[in-house]
Amino acid sequence: MKTKLFFAFIFFVSTFNQLLSQEDAYKALLKRSSVCVHKAQKQMLASKKTDLGGKLAKAVLLQSYAVKLYAQKKEAEAACVSLHARQLAFEIIKETSAREDTYSLATEEEKKLIAACSDEITMIKESKKALPAFSEKDTDYNNPKSLNETNVDIR
Repeated sequence: MKTKLFFAFIFFVSTFNQLLSQEDAYKALLKRSSVCVHKAQKQMLASKKTDLGGKLAKAVLLQSYAVKLYAQKKEAEAACVSLHARQLAFEIIKETSAREDTYSLATEEEKKLIAACSDEITMIKESKKALPAFSEKDTDYNNPKSLNETNVDIR
């Protein structure tokens, strides 16, 4: 009896730890994307580019939506949306600095967290529906403090 209880306890602890580590992986993915969105904004400011066709606005919208999805316990969907926001940030950094920022690229571990992701049009549409007050213009995010008014950062 004691042996069965011991093994049941070990199984419970290992399962619980696995769930926690997976949750931490999703949260780490979102945090990394947040850093990339901030970096893209700073790069735009440094290069004095005020508009890149709405890429920064889309990245902010998507990352904010990803944080909202994560809070709703929709981790896999949040990861997909957040990685797309990060891809947009990567493109901004590349366009404004003529160099690739490898930190913005998805890692192999992060790629394992996502399953079938929606296409960009669907992600943008769902994000706008969930967060209708967000601007579609890059120029609305030209102020260094403007990202403080969004929820791109996960806590």
